Amino acid sequence: MLASGGTASDRQMIRALSKEELHYLEDALERMNLTREQRGAFDILLYGQSGQSELPRAFSLAQNEPNPFNPSTTISYTVPENTSVRVRLEVFNLRGMLVHKLVDAGRGPGVYNVMWDGTDEKGAKVSSGVYFYRLRAGDFVKVRKMVLIK
Repeated sequence: MLASGGTASDRQMIRALSKEELHYLEDALERMNLTREQRGAFDILLYGQSGQSELPRAFSLAQNEPNPFNPSTTISYTVPENTSVRVRLEVFNLRGMLVHKLVDAGRGPGVYNVMWDGTDEKGAKVSSGVYFYRLRAGDFVKVRKMVLIK
């Protein structure tokens, strides 16, 4: 049943979860090493079927795809329903220095995809290595790791 979006009672139970509970589930799912299909089934259950008007239920920051990447990667994040917030999505190097500010703007509810082409703020290509990206949206803060291979 999960692959089809769960049963009606499953969806009602998910809607009854608090934002903190949804964040906990999101973190637990990240640690489970699920296949893309399995994760997609959980995402449908948590955030609604694609093609329907259901909006995300909680903030989330997905793992970039592809990872490792060359020359570019896509980062996805969600802003939950009934929320309008300033969003900052930034890339940092291992030393914690800001490499590139990808988003710094107000966002309403929805799913957003941002492409990073492996450049710094001045447009210069960055070197191969490990980078971190951080999403700040209101009280929500999440950091993930990505690898650029040339």
